[in-house]
Amino acid sequence: MLNSEYERKDNSMKNAILNWSKRRYNKGQRLIALIPACLLFLIGIPFALVILSPFIDTYLRLPKFVLEPLNIIVALFLIIPGLSFSAWSVWVQFKIGGGTPIPMMPTQKLVVDGPYAYCRNPMTLGMIIFYLE
Repeated sequence: MLNSEYERKDNSMKNAILNWSKRRYNKGQRLIALIPACLLFLIGIPFALVILSPFIDTYLRLPKFVLEPLNIIVALFLIIPGLSFSAWSVWVQFKIGGGTPIPMMPTQKLVVDGPYAYCRNPMTLGMIIFYLE
């Protein structure tokens, strides 16, 4: 009995995901859906990293690393290409794939152009480079 109940729930989840993936969204809906994701990944997570890093450094007893002009230069060399690569991959998903990186609004076509021709997951690579700053 438990097995059939689990299978029923599993099938309902599969059906919900399939319905989301087959549904077509217009450009306005896709743009609005990207706003919370952008706020989270471009402001929320970096803000949390900046706020939490001193506490983590103190807890782990890590030495201070402050080389004032050098760290700003290195940060710029990481922020700009990281954000550019991520933004390019989102734009390609939006424009060519007809979707977004959000699982509820996936691409409608397989995307193999742009940054996806060079990297399997360019958005993640770009954000990792961005967060390294």
